Amino acid sequence: MASRFLSDYSGESGSSESSGGEDEMWTEREDRLNLSYTDLDTDSLELNITNMVVDTERSHLSHLKIKQLFATNNQLSSVPDVISNLKNITRLDLSNNVITHVCDDITTLTHLTHLYLRNNQITENNLPKDMIGLTNLRTLNLSGNQLTCVPHQVLDIVSLRSLFLGGNQIKEVDRGINRLRRLRLLYLGGNQLQYLPSEIGELPYMQALLLSDNKLKKLPRALSNLPRLQCLHLHQNCLTTLPNDLIHIKSLSELSLRENPLVMRFIRDMEYQPASLLELSARTITRGQIQYTPSDLPRSLEKFLSQSHECVNPSCSGVYFSHKVEHVKFSDFCGKYKIPLLQYLCSPKCREQMPEYANFDMEEESPGHQEELRLKRVLLG
Repeated sequence: MASRFLSDYSGESGSSESSGGEDEMWTEREDRLNLSYTDLDTDSLELNITNMVVDTERSHLSHLKIKQLFATNNQLSSVPDVISNLKNITRLDLSNNVITHVCDDITTLTHLTHLYLRNNQITENNLPKDMIGLTNLRTLNLSGNQLTCVPHQVLDIVSLRSLFLGGNQIKEVDRGINRLRRLRLLYLGGNQLQYLPSEIGELPYMQALLLSDNKLKKLPRALSNLPRLQCLHLHQNCLTTLPNDLIHIKSLSELSLRENPLVMRFIRDMEYQPASLLELSARTITRGQIQYTPSDLPRSLEKFLSQSHECVNPSCSGVYFSHKVEHVKFSDFCGKYKIPLLQYLCSPKCREQMPEYANFDMEEESPGHQEELRLKRVLLG
């Protein structure tokens, strides 16, 4: 389900068109220019754009209106001012370069909806002094740069739906984050966050909040105020507690908690109590497939035998009845999301054979099963 909002998350640049060959400058669409993997530097890019604008002798260029420009995996050191001549551009991808400066004139591109600057050398001081002119920008990707905070300029882009800031050195999130009222996806994984401002709970359309691989020790209670939150990634942090109201978010369907002290404490706190004589008798009869008639057994034992459950350990043929050993296993959901599932084993020996961090694949469920599986994916213990 979450793949709908995470289409940019796996690759983070969101551009499949940006990997054309060196000899294929023009793609099949006349409004799309692909200059990726061409050893392009900033001067060469300026020359290319200038030629497109001023060359009136080539008829197919004089009427050309570039809407998509891809110049990834080159040697660009800046986004030049001449980029502002591409008045009709909607998608610009300059990922995987060595960019240290983004020109102010980029903010005049009022039709721009997707801007990808992933994996460059940009700091918050290298961006335009304000970005309020990007009135139609929906996706901004600044992952893999040298940001130390959420740039205040970004908070001017109130049209944003998806904001990618992962893999930087961000230590804090500006309280002005609540100005991005239309934001649906916020990716802050791989930073140095220790806390979040309560204002992050004031984003009414937030659906995916990705905070993995940080230093978070606690979460604001305001997270529980996100009415549309569906995907919450918290793995590889320092969390020892969660807000009590978090599990009451009805829309929440994907929660990742692995490699947090919270999870390890949850596992340690599970206690094992010896099985009753009734349980032991029932197990012996079931596992040994002992034949009996109703007159051979006490009535309570006969009734108890109908309540057996198979141990989830695939290498164990044991069963359990009312007595079981709790076990947390982290499931790889749809190949992307780690979620804690509470399972039951027949004995402590089985638990030793199944380490807490064993992974297994869960098949994607049909839409009709999503509702019944929801609580299993947000189980906190």
